[in-house]
Amino acid sequence: MTVAQLKALDAGGWFDPIYAGQRIPTLPEFFERYRGKMKWMLEIKDPGRVEERSVSLIRSNDVLAETITIGSNRESLEKVKSLDPEIQVGWTAFEPTEENVDGALAMGCHHIGLRHYFLTPEIVEGIKARGMLVRSTNVPNEAAMKHVIECGAIGMTINFPEKLASYLGEQEADNP
Repeated sequence: MTVAQLKALDAGGWFDPIYAGQRIPTLPEFFERYRGKMKWMLEIKDPGRVEERSVSLIRSNDVLAETITIGSNRESLEKVKSLDPEIQVGWTAFEPTEENVDGALAMGCHHIGLRHYFLTPEIVEGIKARGMLVRSTNVPNEAAMKHVIECGAIGMTINFPEKLASYLGEQEADNP
């Protein structure tokens, strides 16, 4: 589809009538709306085709500090880093093998993304001790979510952010 066709779609009505008429923003529109308000992860889903444009948009929209470019394709992230070494990247490597951790460190990654079932506090601490953070991917349920937090990961990909917010709020209340 073209950008014009995508922008003509109703992106919210399917979810709830109160969101009817919501449009899909372009990346520059997203940056304009949220610049300075939050940090985000820009995931490269089409390796080999979008790296140069992504880097250009991050720079031209002055969102370097808010953006971490992530993806599971190592070559794609290496290209981003070669185009602009200041851009933070996070490699979704899935498994905490020595090869993956060494590769992420060599790339200068901000973090490495690992599957929740591979995480232990020792693995997370070992990676942190080497100068990189850990994020978890595809966390399927609350038990796994709690496990990821207990292991010390900095974040996770989930489909139930309200449960995460509630749990973190409870933890904060219990440990002021």
